[in-house]
Amino acid sequence: MVKTGSSILFIFSLAAVLLPLFPLAMLFVRRPYPLQKVMPLVTLCLIAFFKQVLLLTVTSSPSIADFITAVFNMAEMTVLLLLLRSELRHAELRQGLSFLLIAVLSTVVTIYSLEGITDYAHPVEMFISCLILLISLFCIIIISNEEVFNLRSPLFWIAGGSFCYYAMFLLSEGLRNFEPLSNHTENERFILLASVYMVRYVFYIIAAYVSRESKQKEIFFQ
Repeated sequence: MVKTGSSILFIFSLAAVLLPLFPLAMLFVRRPYPLQKVMPLVTLCLIAFFKQVLLLTVTSSPSIADFITAVFNMAEMTVLLLLLRSELRHAELRQGLSFLLIAVLSTVVTIYSLEGITDYAHPVEMFISCLILLISLFCIIIISNEEVFNLRSPLFWIAGGSFCYYAMFLLSEGLRNFEPLSNHTENERFILLASVYMVRYVFYIIAAYVSRESKQKEIFFQ
């Protein structure tokens, strides 16, 4: 997502680096206990932070940028899938998600090992983005069906933020096929995604804020 160019693009790029730190700062202020229950949010924010820092420093090498994007997108998908798995009550469904995670990770690693990153970076990114979108949607549905007030569930805000961003990302990728590429349209697309990216971290900040009062399971990764 990080690009260089005009000052406005640089500002959005810098914001993309700094925004993941705000939910972490909120968690530090709120000091939720036990800390295990907010580890998925901490992990997602750290993944996003290091991803944007690395992308900002290697923009001159597209192949390395593709590799960084692929690795960190798979890490984000893994965290969200484990988060969804921890909310399921049926052991068969949890086991099925474990098999799905292993299958996806092994398939992607095999493709990159045999075919390289450059040719398959974009299709794999689209596939993982679609999977993250579906995982986030299932998380929202599960929380909405529970008796607890879902707006006080950190999972609801985490999934909602991820859903908003990846829905807009996939929509923008689809629109690229219906209009000619130009620097102007690419800049507009970047600014739109950067704005939704900011909204995503507003959701994450709310997740950090409500984490102290949450009555969710104490340990998400189980």
